[in-house]
Amino acid sequence: MATKKKRKEKKMGIPAHHGRFPFVPHEKRPTVLKPEMRMPRLYGKGKNFIGTYTCASTDKIHVSTFTVAPGKFFDPPDIHVGDEVYYVTKGEAHLFNPETGQVLIAAKKDFVYIPAGTWHQVWNFSSEEVTFINWIAPQLWSEKKRGTAISFDKKSAFYKSKPGGVE
Repeated sequence: MATKKKRKEKKMGIPAHHGRFPFVPHEKRPTVLKPEMRMPRLYGKGKNFIGTYTCASTDKIHVSTFTVAPGKFFDPPDIHVGDEVYYVTKGEAHLFNPETGQVLIAAKKDFVYIPAGTWHQVWNFSSEEVTFINWIAPQLWSEKKRGTAISFDKKSAFYKSKPGGVE
C-alpha cells in the first residue's frame, strides 16, 4: 500500500526515482554509473517534450542529461530551490529567463550557472540538437513544495531588439 506522501508525489508528477537513484539515502555508496543505467523520462507539455535521462538523483544532488531538438524549448519554464549548472555537450543553447527577459547563449563546452530561485528555459533555434548535462544541488524542490507541475503564471518579459543591438 502506497504511503500518503508517495501518492501525493505521484499525483504531482514526481518520478519515483527522484531522490532515490541509484540508491536510497541510507544506502548510498561509491558506484560507477553506466549510460545504460540512466532513467529516461520526458519533460514538458504540448508539442515541446524534451528527452531527459536522470544519471543520479539523491537527497543532496540531481544530475541528468537533456536533448532539445531543433525548434523546441523547455515548456513550462523551470525553477529550483538549489543552484543549477549546465554543461553544453553539443549545439548552441539559448537560455531565457521569462521573469526578467535575460537571454544567455551557450555553445559546446560552455558552462552556465543558474542561481536557486531563477526561472529558466532552454530554446534551440538552430538546425542541430542541443545536448547538455545538468547538476542541481542541494535539491530540486523543497520538501514543502515539490513537483513537476510547474506554473509560471506571469507575463513573459522579452528584450526588445533595436537596430545595432538589444535594449
